[in-house]
Amino acid sequence: MKKLWIASCFALSILLGAGTHYTAAADVPDNTPTETAAVQENGNFLPMPQDSDVACNGAVDETALKSALTEHATYCNAVLKQYESKDPNKAAKEVMGWETYNNPFRNGIIDNEDYDNEAFYKIASIVNPLLSRWIETQAYNSEVALNADDQKIMDLLTKYGMKPYTCEGDPELHVDVAFFRKRVKLDNPAFIGFVNLLNSQPDMLYSDGGCRYSVKEMGNWAVQWEKYLKTVQKNKLFRAEARKHYLDFVEFILFSDLPNTAAFPDYNNYVMENEWMEQLESVAAENQGTETAKLITEFIKKVKANKNKLSPAAKKEISKKMNALFMPKK
Repeated sequence: MKKLWIASCFALSILLGAGTHYTAAADVPDNTPTETAAVQENGNFLPMPQDSDVACNGAVDETALKSALTEHATYCNAVLKQYESKDPNKAAKEVMGWETYNNPFRNGIIDNEDYDNEAFYKIASIVNPLLSRWIETQAYNSEVALNADDQKIMDLLTKYGMKPYTCEGDPELHVDVAFFRKRVKLDNPAFIGFVNLLNSQPDMLYSDGGCRYSVKEMGNWAVQWEKYLKTVQKNKLFRAEARKHYLDFVEFILFSDLPNTAAFPDYNNYVMENEWMEQLESVAAENQGTETAKLITEFIKKVKANKNKLSPAAKKEISKKMNALFMPKK
């Protein structure tokens, strides 16, 4: 998950088209009337935009946005169509691995296929002035609000699987990965449970040099993954993918070294901050009986015994136990 924070530092230049673009592996079909009608009848696919959808009294370039959205919808529908015929396990693994900066609806290399949705970058460029107005509404106690035309276009972007973020004070347009995960239909309870859980948690956890969420939130999300893991212990694919998320959360709450969210910051002489400790204790208390709570409890005991510092030996021991959790029994 830390790579999302690192990648965000470069995202704005990519947003404006400065990054390297790949050629889409998906065969994008011609936008014929027959195909358009078929696409709109299937709720998993994106509709083709109409003039009324982009009418906004010049808040953005309406003609350019309609053209780019049509290209975007056609491209995305072609990708979604591919997933209807893929091997279910292969499709599940790919979808579970989609990330904010690596997915076929923006760009990425998915199972050795290069994807690049050039329409996404066109849209990002077209709406960039709108995002600059939107960012002013996000400031703490801001009294600025978007007008009706601006808000209409923001809502339209949501309808096509895109949403704004802030990164180091700058606005970015991202593909809403959760939006597209829900549009891949696989009749598999483990897959459905995975997607529902993943979509209930934020896609962007790190930015601006730190974590966007509290230790307690991150710990409780780890517990959610633990509960899921206990339902798929015998399923190699889903267990492996879920463990990645589980371990990311647990590693963060115990050993975070991000400069703005450190468990043992150098500015505090590598002593765990009281607030961090209190939130860890809260996660353990509220989730008694879970493996996560047991691990946190043992971790806190070792830290307190060393004047709230983490010794190398203690970190090694806790790390070993953490990485052994939910591994297949031999």
